[in-house]
Amino acid sequence: MASEKRGLRPFNTLEKTQKELNRLLRLQSPRIPDGQQANLGNTGLESVGVTNGSITDPNGTLQLDRNRYLQDSIGLYFGTHDDHWMDLTQVAASEVEEVFGRASRPPVKVVVTASNPRLKQVHVLREWSFDDWRYAGDQGWRCDLVHRVSGDQRPRPFRMPADGCTVTVLFLLGNDLPLAERAPGRPWRKGSWLAKADFRVTASVGNGLAPHPMNSDIRERFGLASHSTFFVDFRSEASGVCMATDLSRVMTVFIDENLLKSAAELDARNNHRRPAGGPLLNQWVMDTYRALVFHYLRDDQLGEFDPITDSCRNTFLYSMLKAVKDEHHVTLQEAFLILKDQPFRFLALLEHNLALRSSNELLLELKK
Repeated sequence: MASEKRGLRPFNTLEKTQKELNRLLRLQSPRIPDGQQANLGNTGLESVGVTNGSITDPNGTLQLDRNRYLQDSIGLYFGTHDDHWMDLTQVAASEVEEVFGRASRPPVKVVVTASNPRLKQVHVLREWSFDDWRYAGDQGWRCDLVHRVSGDQRPRPFRMPADGCTVTVLFLLGNDLPLAERAPGRPWRKGSWLAKADFRVTASVGNGLAPHPMNSDIRERFGLASHSTFFVDFRSEASGVCMATDLSRVMTVFIDENLLKSAAELDARNNHRRPAGGPLLNQWVMDTYRALVFHYLRDDQLGEFDPITDSCRNTFLYSMLKAVKDEHHVTLQEAFLILKDQPFRFLALLEHNLALRSSNELLLELKK
């Protein structure tokens, strides 16, 4: 991650380039061989002979199993074909010229890093000068980040499956701008980032509840207050939420990026570095459950949900009902009635479930 933690940038940034990165950029594992067009979905992976392939989901998360996390290749894609690449490089070149002037050759770099809360340093996966990046040719839109190797040959963040990692793509200044070229509103300090994109790489399939960092851009996008720290975005109508197995398709959890990082930091013994870390994690989990219960109760398909049928056993709602059933010695049907008739009691029972509380961090993948 970049060393700077400013929310409001005090200088001009590459806003159009940022939008293109948000639209086009993604990770994919395994890396598709050159000459094979990579499509936007896993069906595209299968069409070129790659089974069990993964691609970043709409929330920017690449989900792998443990073995693939430790061994498989990972590719970075600036779109799905070289037309996307040409659009992106033209936009970026135009904006760099707007910010720094036509005659200037600013020390802009494109850097890809990997990190996790346990590591003390950021691992650089790829690095280009801006000109080397933009003139990479018709194959520039895809590149290797991690090769298919294991053990000590693999970048350290990809040897730590319990933590997962964050892959960050940065457009930044590689050196201080010369004094003669500095001007009001123009970035000049080494390390100042102009555009960036973050991806999560996890070593578990998960359930779609992995939280995403909330920054000033997220607050602006959803019309939140400047001091908001938690927000759940439901991207669909309530209908069918109770039948969802992967919640990432219907909701995204956002938590203030600095609070999230601080709460998830662990020491060498896997204990929280800050005493408030554990309680904060539990509070966020319960806030997420409250939002879920509210949407379950509005779901017009809730009357069709039957917790004892096989078709409902893979849903997240079933896992919540089972947690209450196992801890409080009620049947699944009784737990379901409590949810519908006494939702606040259901949440209290869920919170009291010590086994669930101990697994909350894994549930939300807050350690990763």
